[in-house]
Amino acid sequence: ALPISTFSHLAGVKYFGQSAKFIPAETIEDIFHDVEHGRITYGIVPVENSIEGSVTSTLDSFIKYRVKISGEANLAIKHNLVNYSGAMEDIKTVISHSQPLAQCRQWLRKNLANIPCQTVFSTGVAAQMAQKDHSVAAIASSLAIKTYDLQVVAQGVEDYRGNTTRFLLIGQKSLPRSGKDKTSILLSLLDRPGALNSALNILAEHGISLSRIESRPVKGEAGKYMFFIDILGHIDNQVVSRALNRLRETCASFEWLGSYPQVEETN
Repeated sequence: ALPISTFSHLAGVKYFGQSAKFIPAETIEDIFHDVEHGRITYGIVPVENSIEGSVTSTLDSFIKYRVKISGEANLAIKHNLVNYSGAMEDIKTVISHSQPLAQCRQWLRKNLANIPCQTVFSTGVAAQMAQKDHSVAAIASSLAIKTYDLQVVAQGVEDYRGNTTRFLLIGQKSLPRSGKDKTSILLSLLDRPGALNSALNILAEHGISLSRIESRPVKGEAGKYMFFIDILGHIDNQVVSRALNRLRETCASFEWLGSYPQVEETN
């Protein structure tokens, strides 16, 4: 997972339990690198937030590194404004990761209109800074409050309820069928009219449900895009396997990122 007491850390605790050994990493790309090279068994990376959308550094890392998706977790995100004293009048700066700051911008504008905001790498780093500098407030997880002995200034400062982040568990292998699975693929298209439509029609013809599609530009190659697609079903299912083989034959590039149990709850 990312640095201690981040939401990635919380997602890891949800997936593996409290007794697992969690190792912080500086960046999302570092997690992919360490998984690919076998330095860690699994990594937890955020891929999508229900308010702010995709986490582009995660998508770009899937293009760059060879890893497999081994699972997913959905985490309901509750943001807390915390500092050393618990008093709002002590706050001179609000610090957090860019996504929490964006998810709380209306609350901050209304309640701390003249207080500057500063972006740092993670909510865990922000909490550490609030522990050391008593003029700093952090937007952080509930885990950070306990870890860094901070006081809550305000709970639930996110602008929208139902704020959920989807995390992916990455490793070196995928999982066998569970009976309710999801499969992720990464592909690029041939340069011809209707190429994306043709690819999606292959899935439709096989009766396969698409749960997500996202495009990312390929760095250094203007006009070229990679498509991340999530479908319902496991690659070991005959129909899914047949459809993916057809996609492999008709796309410029194709990579199976993994099949894993589908998770719906966001507790």
